[in-house]
Amino acid sequence: MTVGEPRAATGDPRFGPVTAEAVCLGFDAMLRLDPRESAVFTVEDLSDGRVIGVADYRDLDPYTGVATLGTTIGEQEFWGRGHGRDALRLLVDHLFARIR
Repeated sequence: MTVGEPRAATGDPRFGPVTAEAVCLGFDAMLRLDPRESAVFTVEDLSDGRVIGVADYRDLDPYTGVATLGTTIGEQEFWGRGHGRDALRLLVDHLFARIR
């Protein structure tokens, strides 16, 4: 498969299938984010470096100290193990250090 070639993949029935093209477009948009306002980070399993999800912030307002945070652990075998909690803790620490 080449980049941008549409191919149905897994998806949520409420939102429809996720295509390779949609994923590529999403990652392209992430690369253009202004880190003063938004960023997306990968969440990795420390034992082998495997990417298991993402953590992000958006709508960062350094004057009020407000941002919207999110995390997604997409690999089901890693659910319930605290990876999302750890990712959010690291993200919050990063943001507080950055906006001081």
